[in-house]
Amino acid sequence: MMVELYRPTKKDIPKLAQVMVNAFVDYPLHVWILPDESERRKKLYTHFLMFVRYGLKYGDVYATSLDCDDIAIFIQPGSGPMTTWRWIQCGGINFVRVYGRTAMKRYEIAAIGTTEKIRKKNAPATHSYLIYLAVDPRVQGQGRARKLLEPVFHQLDEKNIPCYVETFKVMNETIYNRLGFETLERVSIPGTDLTLISMLWRQRQT
Repeated sequence: MMVELYRPTKKDIPKLAQVMVNAFVDYPLHVWILPDESERRKKLYTHFLMFVRYGLKYGDVYATSLDCDDIAIFIQPGSGPMTTWRWIQCGGINFVRVYGRTAMKRYEIAAIGTTEKIRKKNAPATHSYLIYLAVDPRVQGQGRARKLLEPVFHQLDEKNIPCYVETFKVMNETIYNRLGFETLERVSIPGTDLTLISMLWRQRQT
């Protein structure tokens, strides 16, 4: 039975950003960009504040309950391009300032250009983009990811819209496979030890 998802609001932004820090502090992309863990935790909070704001303003943000200890951020078809101005509106300037020159250079090498290039290559022209899926480690192992995605997939099914996601964590590939995603491509990022895995969920056959 599918749960009815909670739609977070601005008051939930700090809690959701912290949940994302807890879930992604050991994520390979972030470890490569910010090798020092204490520095990483502080800077990732600003990073995720920006992403949650962006999701609330230009996309769809879901949690399984008012507790907001999990989160899914989608950008849906027709929402418009992810422009620099939009990111600035959501805290982009502070994000760049907090990250600093060295980390931003690494971020640009590993993520900014690569993910967009691979998504344009592999994703269908019309698709839902799952930017982030995060579950606080305290409640992992309870099927939260499936509870977050199933209601959204049901809506996408009705509209015949596929869902695209990418991950830099190899073990996540199996998790996404179990959720119905198929692997499209694995890309080694030049100058790093990172691998980007491009994946797609297609509408179910009825």
